[in-house]
Amino acid sequence: MKKVGTIKLNDLFEFMVPKDTLLVKYSSYFHPGIVFYNFINSLKEKYGGNIGIIIVDMLDNLGIIDYQLSAIGINLREALNSDNILVLKVGGSVDVGNVAERLKISASYMIHREKFKTKMELLLGRFRNKNFVVQITVGFDKFLMLLDDRERVFQIHDTVRYLTMKLYDIRDIIFINIDLWKHLTPYVAGYLEETALSMVEIVDPHHVKILKSVVVPDLQGKVVEF
Repeated sequence: MKKVGTIKLNDLFEFMVPKDTLLVKYSSYFHPGIVFYNFINSLKEKYGGNIGIIIVDMLDNLGIIDYQLSAIGINLREALNSDNILVLKVGGSVDVGNVAERLKISASYMIHREKFKTKMELLLGRFRNKNFVVQITVGFDKFLMLLDDRERVFQIHDTVRYLTMKLYDIRDIIFINIDLWKHLTPYVAGYLEETALSMVEIVDPHHVKILKSVVVPDLQGKVVEF
């Protein structure tokens, strides 16, 4: 790879491998909306209808992103208006995008886990004819904060097991608020960050810095420009 200071977003997606996992870290001082919006548009532009996109919206986090983008004149709902983009809504009450499945927060994590698995299988079944699926999760950090320490250990272990043992080519992008993330115990942040093949951090609305790249180590330290 040519060593340059910046790369384009499409180049970042070009380096993603089957069953990849990308963590997108951001501070509460930088809303992730513009980055999220650019991810969606770049995926649509690069792959068209050849892929499916599943957005897991936990606790109305997609509604927050929509609110912030609307404030600066960006229409997220229009960008999400596609048969190739489905939303799984976990908790919350604000619908954004094509909400194809809903899941209420269960009192027991074990019950929630089985229900979530069932809902995801239904959505994946609608994309069986696609080359691969990109799953974008927002609000995962907030969901983890609802769990007690024991449930949180189960959830993070289940997440790592899923990420490392996928049966299909699902490429995960997980947005996490580092101001919440750092308070999640026991060992949540380190465990998931160790597992991820790639990790970036939002620098400003138009740039993310690559913190980790297992597949292409030369990318580490580069800046992705939108």
